[in-house]
Amino acid sequence: MTDAYPTNWLRHEASGDIILTLHIQPGAKQTAIVGQHGEALKICLAAPPVDGKANDGLIEFLSKKLNVPRAQIELVSGVSARQKRVRISGVSPNAIARLQEKVQVHHAAALPEAISTKATSKQ
Repeated sequence: MTDAYPTNWLRHEASGDIILTLHIQPGAKQTAIVGQHGEALKICLAAPPVDGKANDGLIEFLSKKLNVPRAQIELVSGVSARQKRVRISGVSPNAIARLQEKVQVHHAAALPEAISTKATSKQ
């Protein structure tokens, strides 16, 4: 894997835990990773932003994607905000690599559209 795409949204701690910086869009049609949003990983959640349902949906989604128990995922900041930071312990390097690859695919797919939009706006 190359460093062609920045992963500012992922930080490794000395303890072995990882911290994800996330931008969450609750109330979406489906739950999915949709790429980067600035320096955050953007995740759309089908769960509504009511009574903690979006936070619960996020933890469940990350648990399944990274193959870790829910108890190993901690919402560090952003309980009632779209910008969140999540600490995850016990996640395998392979799961992290798969997550990074998924974001790279989204980033690469959006790149030609961004280039053509810039070219069109200059005319």
